Amino acid sequence: MVPTRFCTILLVGAAAVLLGSVDLAAQTQTEESKTPSTTQENWPIYRGDTALSGVAKGELGTEPELAWTFKTEGPIISSPVVMDGTVYFGSSDMNVYAVELETGKKVWSFLTDDIVDSPPLVHEGKVYFGSNDFFFYAVDAKTGELLWKYETDDKIVGGANWMRMPDGSTRIVFGSYDAKLYCFSDSGKKIWEYLTDNFVNGTPAIIGDQVVFGGCDAVLHFVSIAT
Repeated sequence: MVPTRFCTILLVGAAAVLLGSVDLAAQTQTEESKTPSTTQENWPIYRGDTALSGVAKGELGTEPELAWTFKTEGPIISSPVVMDGTVYFGSSDMNVYAVELETGKKVWSFLTDDIVDSPPLVHEGKVYFGSNDFFFYAVDAKTGELLWKYETDDKIVGGANWMRMPDGSTRIVFGSYDAKLYCFSDSGKKIWEYLTDNFVNGTPAIIGDQVVFGGCDAVLHFVSIAT
């Protein structure tokens, strides 16, 4: 079997391995509920698609080769995502990074006011993520420029998800430790919020026209994304 390339993100005191290289991430898009941009080169959301299936086609070689390393100033808990040749991930050094997939060269970094454990979502030229500084951010995928942000009442550690509505608009959903699930337009307008009884610390899944997520209230929630 041919050698398989992989990338390692080095950090102070720990290491995280990114298996999202072009040779490894052979994703497929077979259902309408899954992210259209998920291809053999792209993995733009936590667990790969909006249903959070976490399934990638392809094989791992028996002789992996190190492609590059990238060092941050703190541990990396945020799961990396890959879109159009760029890797995006957060760090405990309070930054979100965009790094070239082929070379490991930094494209940009965006500084928040606290740890970024949230895995990014990359969709239609924007990168969405939360921070422990209570803010949810949308930045330009190419430049890292801030497009909009929203302050919740607690930290955000889970990733965001998205859905295309019948009228063609896009909705972005994410949870917060303030016990709420939020729904926004891609332009930053809040559409609704849904209150649970405890922290929402995971990434919500999209199934049909519903948002499905669990929380620290020990309940599995099915919520209409329209209302």
